[in-house]
Amino acid sequence: RASAAPVASAAATRAARGSWRDQLRAAIRDPDELVDRLSLPAGLRGPAREAARAFGLVAPEAFVARMRHNDPSDPLLAQVLPIGEELAPAPPSYVADPCGDAAALRAPGLLQKYRGRALLILTGVCAVACRYCFRREYPYADGPGGLAEWQPALDALCDSPDVEEVLLSGGDPLMRPDDWLADLAARLESIPHLRRLRIHTRLPIVLPERVTGRLVEVLADSRLTAVVGLALWAVVAIVRASLQGARDVIAPSSRLVPVVVVVPPEPPTLVSPPWAPAPPAPPAPLI
Repeated sequence: RASAAPVASAAATRAARGSWRDQLRAAIRDPDELVDRLSLPAGLRGPAREAARAFGLVAPEAFVARMRHNDPSDPLLAQVLPIGEELAPAPPSYVADPCGDAAALRAPGLLQKYRGRALLILTGVCAVACRYCFRREYPYADGPGGLAEWQPALDALCDSPDVEEVLLSGGDPLMRPDDWLADLAARLESIPHLRRLRIHTRLPIVLPERVTGRLVEVLADSRLTAVVGLALWAVVAIVRASLQGARDVIAPSSRLVPVVVVVPPEPPTLVSPPWAPAPPAPPAPLI
């Protein structure tokens, strides 16, 4: 009974925040609002407005609530606050496609860079606009929309018996509705040589309510081994806090969905323009 109050308080907080879609609609998109919300120095306003015109600001309240007030160096703030350095001219050696996605395109929305693994770009939408995004310039508009448009990509996977793992990426793949993801998962399950389904997402971090009972059911009941990868450029405690918010959804299900937390050994430099050095030539096993 001693733990009942904290659990009830956490549940009440989540209920007050509303659904993950409600929170997304209410996310901060105005740099001035973010500066005011966190009592940041006024000198950040002008550069933030200019940089946000080129690449917008999106920061859900559940994520902003973890940021320190009056601290421009807060690592979580650095992930979302537009800064003037983003508008600096790109050095000649830098490119808009730092990961070589264009060269890896096998079908609309389907990339393959390594033997045995392929990646689906499910959407260009995210719940948070990371300033270090390496796919700012990706041509999302050229990709498939409805599930019927994904058939060429699925056919390419069917014709690739060496591929055992499919990664869902974006944007953020969990921006797709649960039923849409369930339909896609069923189609992938019908490809006999596929074994693993890996989801690269930040939504459980910035919008913990996105971990719905339906989503857990889809992943846990799949024939494919489902792994959720959380890329976290901050402290491990943020992961614990985010997953705690979904405990009441996951625990009663009596199911297990593996979660891989990617934490760099040192905090990365987040002041990065929307380009990066040209990637090295791919090794022979690629594509």
